[in-house]
Amino acid sequence: YKEMVCRLAERIDSTATEIGAANTLRRTDRGWEGCNTDWTGALRALAAVCEVSGRSALIIGAGGAARAVAYGFRTVGAKLMISNRCVERGSSLSEQLGAGFIPLNKLEKPGAKFDIVVQCTSSGMGEDRATPIVPASFFKPEMTVMDIVYSPRWTAFSRAAKDAGC
Repeated sequence: YKEMVCRLAERIDSTATEIGAANTLRRTDRGWEGCNTDWTGALRALAAVCEVSGRSALIIGAGGAARAVAYGFRTVGAKLMISNRCVERGSSLSEQLGAGFIPLNKLEKPGAKFDIVVQCTSSGMGEDRATPIVPASFFKPEMTVMDIVYSPRWTAFSRAAKDAGC
């Protein structure tokens, strides 16, 4: 609903406007104000464990959280690639961002090397808990991997990345 919030709130701050998604609503005297803190949270967490600037980064997903993480990567000059199951939605986002695009089912191809991978879909929550979004062979030990799913703590995606040495 992060993209919908931008259309429904009375006021959206400049960062949420630029991202096109708001993850936080605040009640003010003038009504609901939307803002986005996803990008700073993701960027700070990644910067605590690796250099982000100038690195090749892959975002899996094309929704509001993906937009926010992409915004963060762009602010620090990471080389960005988007991957998504729905080609139309993913390629549309990549065009908006000036990023590359690769369909989700093509990620295992040799030569696809990324320094940082951020999984920005709901895969891993609810009924999808056991469904891996990419094959285990996709992961390489030199990758820094983040899954934005916060419950459960370990998803099939994050477990596969950990098992690969990421």
